[in-house]
Amino acid sequence: MEKKRMEPTRFALRSLVNMTTSTAIRKNGSGLVYTTIQENPNPWTENMFSSPMADVPLDLISDIICRLPTKAILRFRRVSKIWKCLIDCSNFVNLHLKKSIESQTHFHLIIRKNSDLFTVNLDLFDPAVELIHPLMCYGSRINIWGSCNGILCICNVAEDIALWNPSTRKHRILPSLPPDRRRDGVLRFSIESYGFGFDSVHDDFKLLKISQFIGLEDPMDFDSHVKVFSMRKFCWMPIESMRYILRSSKMGVFVNNALHWVVSENLGMELADLVVAFDLGTDRFEDIPLPELTDFKCEIHVDVLGGCLCLLANYDRVRFEVWVMKEYGVQESWMKLLTVSQVDFVGSIKSVKPLTYSKTGCKVLLLHNRRKLIWYDLDTQTVHDAVIDGLPHSFDAETLVESLISVDAYRETPVKIVEEERDDFLSEGFKLVL
Repeated sequence: MEKKRMEPTRFALRSLVNMTTSTAIRKNGSGLVYTTIQENPNPWTENMFSSPMADVPLDLISDIICRLPTKAILRFRRVSKIWKCLIDCSNFVNLHLKKSIESQTHFHLIIRKNSDLFTVNLDLFDPAVELIHPLMCYGSRINIWGSCNGILCICNVAEDIALWNPSTRKHRILPSLPPDRRRDGVLRFSIESYGFGFDSVHDDFKLLKISQFIGLEDPMDFDSHVKVFSMRKFCWMPIESMRYILRSSKMGVFVNNALHWVVSENLGMELADLVVAFDLGTDRFEDIPLPELTDFKCEIHVDVLGGCLCLLANYDRVRFEVWVMKEYGVQESWMKLLTVSQVDFVGSIKSVKPLTYSKTGCKVLLLHNRRKLIWYDLDTQTVHDAVIDGLPHSFDAETLVESLISVDAYRETPVKIVEEERDDFLSEGFKLVL
């Protein structure tokens, strides 16, 4: 039976590349099937479509192409109207994303250097390729405020914000947000941070902005403004403020339907000592328990690795620990994943950012001091360079999974999308960096 099942699958993959026929749907005893109708017959295509491809069930077709990269899938949209409808269907879009995440395929590194963005295919580790992004014309520094389900949230210094899918090259510029009112009197400093994620409870992409103004005299005296942007409603909304003080402008980390920041109860604390989570479903802040660190006199940050919340502990730039919360919200589930020291990197450790696991799960890709990519072997507890051509001298990095998701599909008021006649992914119109 297995041999018979694989036969139409093989023909399907061969036939999809240069299909020049129209397609109709009909029913047979086993359900819906494709029937091909020859328009411009020639000997090559006639032989091809006399194959079992003519009667491949729709669910099998969907199961085949949902495992492919977006570049190939976007080409198949031109086969016929029925193919386009199948690929544009939300069920297929979600299936493609689910398969990619489960199989850890079609992932990319997004590299940021000032106003430039680059991509590195993690399946191939090809040279870095420069991306043409929607805020490029502004020519100013770009920040990445998050990556979720194949969508990047990017912002420039003028606070122009775009939600952008690099795989489909479609984006949406968000409405501008009026500046928050500053408190009266002398400020010690002000700080703001963004966090981007997908609210699975309400099926909605959301962006959170936290702005804080801290007075000079009393470290407990500060104003906090929190606003959330809903893609479904396509507007900004004020919500309950946060009672903690942000210790950096680092972006919120999205894990388990929540955004996470490192905070303090007041400025009298020398170091940040708490992790707070904003639940996108309930619009509420909650405390996250910390692991039992060997020494709490360390600088801590949060990140995400393999879908789990991470805590990064930096001990005076001499030793660095990465902790992983295996079961979200459970303090006892914190596990120390790795420890690196100056001996491993030959120099001080200003920062270490975990990016992704290797295919086998026995290595972790780390960004060291925003300058070098390093593989850490969990079995041997050793490090070695990850060689990728075309990387800038210093850079930030995030991971992104390819997806077919359109942010406009989540709007309550539909937006007419003008189709771009492009069938490639990250190639045409992009510049190879050598």
